[in-house]
Formats: sequence, C-alpha cells, structure tokens
Amino acid sequence: MTSELTTRATRAFKNVLPVGVKVLLLQSFRGDVADILVAGLRLHIKWAGDGWPEDIKRALESVPDSDLVIASRRMSAGAIKLLREKRVGWVDETGGAEVFVGNLVISRSGRHDAVEKQGEVKRWTPAVQGVAEALLCGTPATVVATKGVTGLSSGMCAKALRFLADQGFLQAKAPRGRNSARKVKDLDALLESYARAVRSSKKSIELSVGLSWSDPIGKLINVGRKWDNMSLAWACTGAMAAWLLAPHLSNVSSAEMYIAADTLSGLQASAAAVGLSPLEGGRLTLKPFPSKATQMMTRRHEQEQICLAPWPRVYADLLHYGVRGSEAAEHLKEVMRARGNGAN
Repeated sequence: MTSELTTRATRAFKNVLPVGVKVLLLQSFRGDVADILVAGLRLHIKWAGDGWPEDIKRALESVPDSDLVIASRRMSAGAIKLLREKRVGWVDETGGAEVFVGNLVISRSGRHDAVEKQGEVKRWTPAVQGVAEALLCGTPATVVATKGVTGLSSGMCAKALRFLADQGFLQAKAPRGRNSARKVKDLDALLESYARAVRSSKKSIELSVGLSWSDPIGKLINVGRKWDNMSLAWACTGAMAAWLLAPHLSNVSSAEMYIAADTLSGLQASAAAVGLSPLEGGRLTLKPFPSKATQMMTRRHEQEQICLAPWPRVYADLLHYGVRGSEAAEHLKEVMRARGNGAN
C-alpha cells in the first residue's frame, strides 16, 4: 500500500515526464520510497521533505543511491549541488528536475510559485511552528491534543498537522483503525526543520533595556512578579532560559524575554510599567511572543519561579549565539530528551 509520501513523490516525478510516458508503481517500502518502472528502467523515488541539504543527507543515508531519484517540495540550491556531486537525480513539486539514468534524461526548470498555489499551508507559518513546538514537547499528533495545548483553532491545528505530515515528519502504522494515529517519525529531523524555520522567519521587533547584572535571576523574578500582577504574559528564552533548564554556559551575560505586546510602543509601555528604561546594548532584550501557541505553552521554573518559553523555542533561539549557542542548544536537547520531553 502506498503512503502519502510515496504518492506525493511519484506524482512529482510523473509531472516532469513527457506526455504519454507511463509509470508503473511496483511497490513501496519504508514509508517514503516508491519502486517504479518507467521507460524500461526500475527506479527508486525517495521523498525528502522540504528539499534542504540536511533533508537530502538523511534521504541518502537511508537507501542506496543506485537508480535513486530524490523528490521534495522545492529543491534548494545547496541540495541540488549536493545531489550533483553524488550523481543522484531529483525532482520537486515546482516542476524542476535533473534525472540522468540509462536512456532516461530529464532536465527542467521549476516554477517557484507553483507550490504556493496549491491552496493548503505550504510553509512554516507561526501556527505550524507552534504545533511543532507542541509535538516536540510530547503532545500527541491529534487536532484535539494540539488545540488544547496551543490554544489554536481546530482548523489551524488540522492544517498544521497536515503540513507536517506532508513534509514527512508524521507517520501512522495503518491508514485507518486503531493503529491510524500519527506520531512523530523523527524528532531530531522535526527539531532541525523547525529551528531552521524560526531562524529564517522575519526578524521581530525588539527593545533593549538596562538591567543591573548583580543577581540577574533575582532581578528577573522581581520584574516578572510585577508583570504577573498586571496579568501580562512573559517568558524567558535564549541563553538564560537554557541555563535554567539545562546549565551549560559558564557565563550568561544577558537575557531575552518574550512579552505579550505586538508593537514597539507596547514593549516600551511594558518596560516602563516595571521601571525599565530603553538602553542600547542593555542586558535585557524584550520581544513579542512569536505566536499564540508559544505564549500558551510557557511554564514556570519550579525553583526560580521564572516563566520559560517551551524548550524547542529556547533551542531555536540559542542558535543565534554562534558556536557557544549551538553547543548549549545540543546540550539542552540531550537533557530534555533524557527527561522524557518529546518522547512518543
């Protein structure tokens, strides 16, 4: 039986063939590989999600590259370069293709607007990021469960889950029945793609404010209590949040906080309300919550009583800190997984 992914990969391949060329689906295996017969050749069509270099590397690890064609949503320039080096053919849903196997030669330029016109969610919207955060924190991949955790509508959760399934992050043991519930296929792959989407998102407004760095935890707790009294949602993220969740960095010299404010003036008003003044290069940076879901999933640290953003968001924000941030992010992931966060 074909899966959603083998169907999608095969359709992308058929769409780049000349009219009249027949494709026979022989079998499918491993959930995202189709075995087909075309022009007298037997080929393996492997689905590789978004088509980023990391997606291609994972795809090439799981199946032999002999007679292999990689399919994706939209093949990136880096992915195309990698596939050329490996001498592996590819197709994507924009209609782009480079396949040179036996007597089969296909070379097409895709239409980059093609994927966006299919009507469904086709990118990492804030809602998709929020649902991914929920799944990475261990929430079941159902509309009811994700709606309850994220506060998003049923429709938004359904579309986000469908997008994640289309990208190959969710799978089910059976198409229907008691084993039809979808689960995260590869937590690390989902986390990498989610973090990449966060990094590529439009830069948010932010406000730097002055904060004395003697007893920073105490200062942040005091500021947070004042916001609590105002019923203003807030959460720590980045290096300080990582230090509280999974200590790794020996010296945390600044802090980032999400605030329930959508504009710069809103951030300024929130800061002024607790006695904080704007200061270029200040120790504390205030930013709007990236999504309703992130705000809904904040949790208070048991000992320090500081609100923390969900750990996948902290992980993604850490990657802005360069090498030290990447090391701290990897440590955070290991610690959270050891605690059972994100287990299926």
